[in-house]
This record gives sequence, structure tokens and C-alpha cells, in this order.
Amino acid sequence: MTRNHLLRSAGALALLFLSPPLRAQEELPDIDISSATRTPVKLQEAPAAVDVAVSGDEKMGKGTMLTIEQHNARRLADALTESPSLFFRGSAFGNTTPGSGQGGFSMRGIAGSRSRIMIDGQTINSGYSNSVNWSSIMMNDVERIEVVPGAFSALWGGDAMGGVVNVISKRPTKREFSGEAGVTAGSPVSYFANVGYRDRFDNGLGIAVALGHIGNHSFIGDFVTKTAVAGASGTPVIGAIPTTDQNGNPSIIIGDKGRRPWDQQNGNLRLYYDYSADTKFNVGMSYDRYHTYYTNNNNYIAGAGGSFLSGTANDAGLQFSVARTDFATLQPSEETSLRGFGRFETKIADGVTLEGDIGYATLTNWYVNYISGKSYYDGGVGQISTSPNTRLNTSMQLHAQIGDFNDVILGGSFEQSTLARHNDDTYSWRNPDTRVATSYTANGESTMTSVYFQDKVTPLKSFGLPYVRTFDLYFGGRYDMWEAHGSNSQTPTAYQPTLLAFSQDNPLRQENSFSPKFSAVYEPLEWVTLHGSVGTAFHPPSLNQLYSRAFTTKTGPVGVRTTEADPNLKSEKLFGWEIGANFRLPTRTKIQATYFENDLRDLIYQQVIVQGTANDVNRNVNVGRAYVHGIEATVRQEVTEELALFGVVTRQDTRVTKNDAQSSMVGKVLGDVPRTSFALGGEWKWREWSASAQVKYTGKIFGNSDTLNQGVTNGVFGTYDPYTLVNAKISYKIDENVTFSVAGNNLLNQRYYQYYLQPGLTITSSLSVRY
Repeated sequence: MTRNHLLRSAGALALLFLSPPLRAQEELPDIDISSATRTPVKLQEAPAAVDVAVSGDEKMGKGTMLTIEQHNARRLADALTESPSLFFRGSAFGNTTPGSGQGGFSMRGIAGSRSRIMIDGQTINSGYSNSVNWSSIMMNDVERIEVVPGAFSALWGGDAMGGVVNVISKRPTKREFSGEAGVTAGSPVSYFANVGYRDRFDNGLGIAVALGHIGNHSFIGDFVTKTAVAGASGTPVIGAIPTTDQNGNPSIIIGDKGRRPWDQQNGNLRLYYDYSADTKFNVGMSYDRYHTYYTNNNNYIAGAGGSFLSGTANDAGLQFSVARTDFATLQPSEETSLRGFGRFETKIADGVTLEGDIGYATLTNWYVNYISGKSYYDGGVGQISTSPNTRLNTSMQLHAQIGDFNDVILGGSFEQSTLARHNDDTYSWRNPDTRVATSYTANGESTMTSVYFQDKVTPLKSFGLPYVRTFDLYFGGRYDMWEAHGSNSQTPTAYQPTLLAFSQDNPLRQENSFSPKFSAVYEPLEWVTLHGSVGTAFHPPSLNQLYSRAFTTKTGPVGVRTTEADPNLKSEKLFGWEIGANFRLPTRTKIQATYFENDLRDLIYQQVIVQGTANDVNRNVNVGRAYVHGIEATVRQEVTEELALFGVVTRQDTRVTKNDAQSSMVGKVLGDVPRTSFALGGEWKWREWSASAQVKYTGKIFGNSDTLNQGVTNGVFGTYDPYTLVNAKISYKIDENVTFSVAGNNLLNQRYYQYYLQPGLTITSSLSVRY
């Protein structure tokens, strides 16, 4: 988008603003949100382009699209497919393999773990890599989801470089039992069940309990590809399938790695106590776990003696090598988390409230890995990588109304993350209980001590000026003091005698950052709201990036990519601004449009060190500078009382603008960011029936490890395809308490890859009850 385009767009908005509607639109109900300001504010008056997904059949304010129940929502991304600022892939969707390392995420062009994901204001980003295990969010326990894109370090600290997503749990208001069970047929086959109980007692006590289970048989999406060269050597075989790799080079498929079944369990308990109308408490705990399994592989090639499993093979003049571990996956694997949390709020004087919260989480994930040349598909020696980590979050905030024109918050927070990773040799690599020796350790600890403030100023509140229904100014900032230290070491073992021995202890390092932000909201007429903001943000490197190696499987050739840590990484920094408008037209049309720009410095990326081997090496580096700008828009049209249509479009451009360490990256786009995406759809309700349908297009992306954007080939294993999905759901209320639903995902059964082959057509039938 050029500057001229922006000026023409601004002119069009001005013309629309100067042309009053024929009549004012009937206002839709509005709700209070807090993620954009850390204090309750009406959604229509928020100083940002906020999107909200709500539970039930309410239609709430600006930005709201379909309700959560009108999606086939097993995980967070299923419910937010129409949010224009978000992109998800992989484990954020309910039909895909869970795990914090199994997917991708970006928010307004800011990819990876640079956005803060919260449940009731408590972050669930891990202390290890700042990534998110999306399966830890119980969708049947969600009241609403607030999506606030943009630089929000001024309020939420270093996690909020790209924005915040806050999942609000259902609070008990009355006695209520709920349950749902369903089965999914297609690719993959799965089943799920969940129950909930909420109650509010006369003595001020309240309770909320939720339990859930999902079992998924998975599908074949991980293929074995080999680079083949012309030649006559090797055992003659048949069955190889010609293809290309993601870079367009000739390749062949010789098999697949079988299905990866998984199951997932969730549970949480929350207790509420209203000591008085002015003083309230709640505490709780949650537990979630997933476990991924493996099944037999499928070998497509065969020689005269049957399946060919190892050695040099030749198929019609193409020569390639085969090893048994080519067909291995890094399964089984498991991830668990246990969170405890508490919160209080009290009114200490007229117009003055004090609130605080605390949360502590312990998280553990492990996965198995073979040792090349010493392992076979089902066994042999190998190793297990285990990454226990913790995260502590505390905050205290004072909120005061000062006079008629100032609404002030002043707060402080302390956060601590720890990591204690270890790689252990095992005498049977598929069995996590056969550890015999430790070959690698990585330990780290980081703390963030912060103070922040915000003043909401309403200078024209009592003047009764024409064309000034709302005029709010927000001034705020946050000062963060970050510290980190850690160590790592490696020791040769009996199973891995060639490992290089080393021991590195990295001293304490510190960084300080001040993140200011200014926002404005202006409502000249009841059908127009304008907003704008400018601010800075930062994101410190994670303990994983600083002190621990990361391993991922790869194709072309099959092997493992190691990403080396760097204890000297600097914090990433951002300067961003946005301007937007919301229109509520007399035709019952709602339009929201936002233009944004982000200038990033010291962005952490992966630099290629060794490529094209079975043991590739990348390194975490600060790449210099990058630039993101784009526009996002939503339109919602209520056709009748029963039918509403919507459209969402996002267009964004991301470019590396400076990288002295690797000049070939300049001009390349950032990973996990589609240039164009849009969604069209509608929702319909009539008597006991309700239905929704959507068409969602997502453009081409490049993986985070593809720093040079070489994966331009589409439709092959290992690449990231543009794709279009058609989803729909229809529900019928059998009676006041029982609802039967049928949902279809990927109804056109599009075959597409996001590195791995993605789920095909699935049909889900479910029955829900609520008493």
C-alpha cells in the first residue's frame, strides 16, 4: 500500500464522515472489556481495533463476528477464524496435533511468541520459549475472547509486542450444569466430551468446575522424501513417487511415517467469594495434558525381496539412499501444565479501587529422538529431551477517578521464568522410562520487574460541544527491568562418544526498557468512531533462545535441524502506530477499518549456518530491522432479524530492511505472515434452528526457518500453501436444554500443506445439554 493509496483512503473516509446518515442506527448492546486499557471500558469506546468472540447468541458491539458456539471450536483458532489481525497454523486448531512446538502464530505481522496470550488476565506463555500450548484452553469454559492487536508493552510488558489475546472464563451466576459429547468422522476421526458445573450461593461463594477429554486417531500427513540423482548403482526397486521439494528441486516420496494419534485432558476448578459488594476474591487451579503416540510407517518402495528398508536403491535410473530411521518420528511426546492463580479487587474509597493477582505455572514437555546409525524404527538407543519450566506472575494495580477529567491507573508487576532442560540417553528410544545418562543440560532464569501508569483524560466531557460525543485521550507508559542468567553443558556418553564436551556459564545480564503509548478515541456522531495510537514495544529473548538448543525434523534430505542458542541476544524493539474508523450505518451495516505500521529493530531470526544435509544448523541472531504495514477491515450486514452476513480482509506487507550479518535476507518477508487473507460468511437463526457458514482464504507464507524465502513451490510436502477452506455448522434445539449440531470443516476436501499435509474433510456431530 503506497502513501497515495493511504491519502485517497483517508479522503474517502472524510467524505463519508461529512455525509450524515438518513437516520441513526439502533444501537446494539455493548459490553465492557479490559484488555485494551486494563480497566473496564465500553467496547465501542476502546482505543484500539478490538475483536471479541462471545459465548451464546448475543450480538455485541464493534468487531464481533460469529459466536463461539457457531464454530466447531475445539481450540482457540477455531473460534477466531474471522479476526482480521490473527494468523494461526497447526496446533491452534482442534483437528491437528497439539503442542507448543507444533504450530505457528502471528498478529499484525508480528510472528511467533511475541504476543501475550492470557486466561483471565494471567499469561499462559511458557517460561521456556514464550510459546503457547493452545490445547490448554478449555473452549467449553470460555465466556468471551478479547483480541487486541498492536504494541501493548506500555500496559502488558515484553510479551505484548504484537498484542494481547485474553480468554475470559465463564463466571458462576446461578446453578448450571452443562455437557457436550461428539464424534468427528473423516480425516481425522476423533471424539470428545466435556462437562461443567457452575453455582453461586447466597453467602457470596461461587464455584466453577470444568472437565474435558479429546481423543484423535490422526491421519497421515508426514511423508518421507529423498533427493535422487541419476545413476545405475543400488538395489533395483519400484514404487518411488516423483515430486519436488519446497524449493522446486527434483525429489521422490518413498513412504510415510504413519499416523500420530493423540489424546488430551483438561480440568479446572475456580472458587469465588464476594466478601461484600466492594470486595471480591477468586482462586483456582487448572491442569492439562496431551500425549502423542505413533503408528507403523508405510514404505512405498519394494525390491525383489519385498520392502526395501536400508541401503542404496535405484528406481528407473534414479539413485538414492534409504535408512530405517528415515521413517521415524519424534514420538511419543507429552506436554503437561499445572497452574494456580488468585485475584482480588476492593474499593478503598469513592472512585478508587485496588486489585491484584498472582499466578504460578509448572510446565513440562518431552519428546524422544533417535540417534542416527544406532536406532531403528521401533527401538535401539536414542535420547529423550525434557524441558521442565516454571512461570510466576504477580501484579498490583490502583485505579482512581481524579476529578471530572482524569481516570488513572498505577501498577507494578513481577514475573519470573525458569528452565531446567536435559537430554538423556535411553537404551530404547521409543520408551521414555529407559533413561541411562544425561548428555546435555540447559538451565536459565529470567525476571521482569515493572511499573506502569495510564491516564485517561476526557478534556471536553462537560462542555456539550457539537460533534463531540466522545473524546478520550490515553497517556501511558511502562518501565521494565529485565535480568537473565543461565548455563549449558554437554558430555560425551557411551551411546554418543563423539559429542563435544563443553560447559558454559553465562553471567547475569540486564536490560531496561521504557515503553510509552498515546491513544485517542473520537466519536463525533453516534454512527462514527475514530481511534488512533502510537507507541513502542519490546520483547526480550526467551530462555530457549538464550541458553538452549532447539531441534526440529526436516525433509530434503530427511534429518534434524539444530538451532543454536546465543546468550548475547538483545531484546527486540518496535515502534508502531495505527489509525482506524468504525461506522454504524442506518442500513444496519457495521464497518471497521484500520491501517497500521510497525518498525522493528533487532528482530530475532534464524540464520542458516549449514543447509542441505541430514544435520542442518541454524543460529538465533538479531537480524537488524524489519518493516510491517497493512490494512484490515471488517464488514457486517444484518439483512434481516434472522440473517447476518460478514466479510473480513487483511492485507499486510513484511520486509527485512537491514541485516548486516546476512545481506541476502534484505527484502525477504518475515515468517508465518500471509500477505493476504479474507473471509466471507453468514449466520442465520430461525426458531429452533441456527446455522453459520464461511469461506476463508489464507495466502502464501514462509516458514520461520526459511529466512531466504526459497520455499516457493506449492502443493508438495514441506511447503506452506495458500489455501481456501469452506466450513459450516447447523444446530437444532430439541428443547430448551438440549441442542444437536452438525459441523463440517474443509467441506471441499482441499488438499494443502502447512509443511505437513493438513486435515481433510471432517463432519462433526455433537449433542449438548444445559440445565
